[in-house]
Amino acid sequence: MTILLLRGYNNYFNRIVKQENSISNYKTASTSYLEYGNVNFDYQDGILTSIVVGNEQQLEQSDHILDFESGDTPDYLIVHDNTNIKSRWFVIECVKIRGGQYKLALKRDVLVDFRDKVMNSPCFVEKGSITDFNDPLLLNSEGMSFNQIKQGEDLLRDNSYSAWIVGYLKKGINESKTITYTFPAAAQGAVALDSFPWANCVNL
Repeated sequence: MTILLLRGYNNYFNRIVKQENSISNYKTASTSYLEYGNVNFDYQDGILTSIVVGNEQQLEQSDHILDFESGDTPDYLIVHDNTNIKSRWFVIECVKIRGGQYKLALKRDVLVDFRDKVMNSPCFVEKGSITDFNDPLLLNSEGMSFNQIKQGEDLLRDNSYSAWIVGYLKKGINESKTITYTFPAAAQGAVALDSFPWANCVNL
């Protein structure tokens, strides 16, 4: 396999999905690059792996000793066979082993490598941004319930604007029986009943 180290292309911590159509486009889109052939690239678990670059054979290909300490640390790596791109990786960490040799910690760019599968698979997006106000997803119901916050109140009143006392009586009670009611202490003497024009409409 051949590996292509890219500098200034796409840093993992930017959280940006970028994809080029060809190896030459990747080279053009980066600030600088190094390319090594005949590399035994180990995928390990297919998500996280590491690779050591800068051996004698690679130094002969690049014609100079690697010096990532001067700010030329790569941020992206492409694995290809000179024709087809096999996988894409973010360079998470670069550790110097000895002069001209570095160990790169890699994390696979799964969103690009498996873009078609991801875009055509059902998924639940917890957070997202919509810039088009006509997008139907703006009001997409996701089956969530939230606490309700009181926004207003409409009081149902009659023309008297007064409170009413409603009494419920036992079924079959004698109509001639006298029923008495005592106002709570907090309500006694608050407002004189006979001060209202409709006082004669109330029977206590």
